Amino acid sequence: MANGFAGKILILHLDEETYETVPTSKYEEWIGGHGMAAALFWDYCEDKTITDPADPKNVCALATSPIAGTPTPSGGGRAEMVAVGTQGYPTPWFTRSNMGGRFGPMMKHAGYDAFVLLGQAKRKVWISVVNDRVTFNDAESLWGLDTQETQETLMPQMVHDYHAGDWNTIASGWRDAGKTTQRPAILTTGPNPENYGPLSSLVSDMAHVIGQGGFGGVWAAKNLKAIGFLGTKSIEIADPQAMMDARLWAQQYTWGGHADNPNNYIGMQDISSPPGNSTRFYGTGVSSRPYGCVGCVRACRGRTSNYYGNEAMCIGFHWFTPQDKAAHDGVITENTAKAATLLNRVGMNANSFMPITFWLMRLYEKGLIGPGKEIDSNLPFEKMGTIEFANALLSSIVNLTDIGADLALGLQPCAEKWGRWEEDSSTGMLPVLQYSYGHHYDPRTSADWGFASILTDRDINSHDLDFPCYWTPSQNYAQGREPDVSAARLAEIMGKKLVPFCDPEMIDYSDEGIYKEPCAKAVAWTIYYNRSWKNTVGLCDWAWTDLVNPYGKDFEGMTPDGEPKFLNACTGWNKSFEDVIWLGKKVYDLDRAIWQLQGRTREVEIFSDYVYDQPQNPKVPQTSYEIAYCLPTYNEETHEWAYKDVSGRQLDRGKTEELKSHFYRLEGCDVAHGWLKRSALEAEGLGYVADELEAHGVLGQEEDE
Repeated sequence: MANGFAGKILILHLDEETYETVPTSKYEEWIGGHGMAAALFWDYCEDKTITDPADPKNVCALATSPIAGTPTPSGGGRAEMVAVGTQGYPTPWFTRSNMGGRFGPMMKHAGYDAFVLLGQAKRKVWISVVNDRVTFNDAESLWGLDTQETQETLMPQMVHDYHAGDWNTIASGWRDAGKTTQRPAILTTGPNPENYGPLSSLVSDMAHVIGQGGFGGVWAAKNLKAIGFLGTKSIEIADPQAMMDARLWAQQYTWGGHADNPNNYIGMQDISSPPGNSTRFYGTGVSSRPYGCVGCVRACRGRTSNYYGNEAMCIGFHWFTPQDKAAHDGVITENTAKAATLLNRVGMNANSFMPITFWLMRLYEKGLIGPGKEIDSNLPFEKMGTIEFANALLSSIVNLTDIGADLALGLQPCAEKWGRWEEDSSTGMLPVLQYSYGHHYDPRTSADWGFASILTDRDINSHDLDFPCYWTPSQNYAQGREPDVSAARLAEIMGKKLVPFCDPEMIDYSDEGIYKEPCAKAVAWTIYYNRSWKNTVGLCDWAWTDLVNPYGKDFEGMTPDGEPKFLNACTGWNKSFEDVIWLGKKVYDLDRAIWQLQGRTREVEIFSDYVYDQPQNPKVPQTSYEIAYCLPTYNEETHEWAYKDVSGRQLDRGKTEELKSHFYRLEGCDVAHGWLKRSALEAEGLGYVADELEAHGVLGQEEDE
């Protein structure tokens, strides 16, 4: 297919150890990624009201997109997974996570755009997919292996079985004969993932991770250890010349042809520089080189001479940096990189461990945890910040010993069992923001991020407005500089680029502005862009959007012109940026319909108490970084824009509810319940979804009060 698609979707019946394929063309309207995976979940899940992730009826789907495996910059490697996850609490919501690397592209080289897991295997299995050959294999001996050991065991087996031992012999005609020198791409759980489902992740290579959601626990419930793909098929795109033209056009927005990076801008053009974003964590004297996902021109990850921290970045390190710095007079040592590798080898979610680290440090400082203490533990807390402690903590969770048996339940269930939830969640000592997901960006300051998180299923983790509105001005002011782009100019740029709303007041982060309708538009835009261009098309969150760019004319970046150039070059379509944004709303509405069937109402969509009761602290809990929250604000009386430090505020409960009502009206939900209305769904061709909601009594009322 010369449209970027591989052409088939693999349906795996675990209980029978059989499979079938369906044509991708049946789901092309959803493009790929989250859209395609959610549509597959809807079609194959017999009971979408389930809230037990271990239920055999739970459907797990992973999809990549037509840009995967292509030269699309910062977008050629991503894939997205959906299922009823194990992390959400008290309701395990239908949720999502995605990953980069080479797993998605290799799946396409084998001929598949997506796979769907149905039922529950009767034995422990792993699945090998080599082009058109799919085999179910016994995994009993693999169950206690970590993610690295599993891949090291399975890769040679897949290669040997397929190439009959001549994998290294490169000869003429190999490509046409269906042979390759590439390694299989394997996605696997860690050891005993059924023990720590809410904290579990899926890992490919060293550190490409499907983290949030606890999908390792979902696979464990299905008795699935790993899936490996090895393929030799081509990925053909519709217009290779248009792809090359798009890359050359995008080059003007990068620093590759420029002498420097003026005034500390954060965006696609320079979020990191060689040899990788995370080299500062590797330790003194460790050499490194850049590493990137398939098709990426930026290589924000790294590979090291001692292998510790390979391919990890950002969150993968931050779970341990507070301990490391506290134990070494504020210096990050090689222990941080070693701890990142340990975490990925056991297949645990670094996003979950950031609040765990912060919480355990505070409990220890207060004398509440240790031998014979309120929380009895024999872990070596006096050695926090050492690899000995990291090993002891992770091992206790894997094996359900000491406090690990309670931590394995998840953050909120553990705190409830220890009798700490009410106090620690209300003060922020346990920084769990919503649904048992940890605090990331603060909703008291980065309001659009926070509201988008409670109105979805997990931390939204979408930096589109965050980079230009928070990080760039805040870092400039922290270093004694005025930003080159004034707040007024930033509002003007956003008023042009935040299609389809195009309202400059969407970035008004003033004390009054964060509760008004324009902020609801910013929340909606964040969700729609996240669900479309990022989670469905597969563009990397650390590169796109490109709204403000120091190399663009008058500081304007590639968005919204850049994204469609690459998608259309791959597919031959003529979709506009706005077309795909509205698909993002449709995808989100499908998600929201599933949550409604699971019991979601507006009363559920709230933050933990500390967000309302405690003022924001400029010290970011998980990392101990201190930086002012300088954000653009609009003064309605003077009609002037200015950057203002909004640190120290807290959210108002009543006004937060007003913001939610603005969002529900904009979204097409009734205000009473936050439920989607039939009119909104039918306008998107989702009448069949409205029918199911109505049958279960959870369809929004058309006549809203």
